[in-house]
Amino acid sequence: MLDLCHGPGWGLEAVVRRFPAARVTALDFTDTFRRTAQARAEQAQDRNFRDGHPAVPIVWVGPDRWAGFGHPLPFARGVFDAVRL
Repeated sequence: MLDLCHGPGWGLEAVVRRFPAARVTALDFTDTFRRTAQARAEQAQDRNFRDGHPAVPIVWVGPDRWAGFGHPLPFARGVFDAVRL
């Protein structure tokens, strides 16, 4: 799943909690909220782990690989089964 423009991570946290086995790539054109988003995702992964689910690492992609809207995404077509906007 691609979390497009993860921002402070509210949606990312919900995805990780609801789908603990999902492979997630979190993408944003700025690192402004990255620490906050990472903390939320880690808390959700910790809850999942306590409930017996494995923690699946999240791939973080920032401004070093994507310049934002109007620029192509740094992934091949069809890589993701779902996109959260």
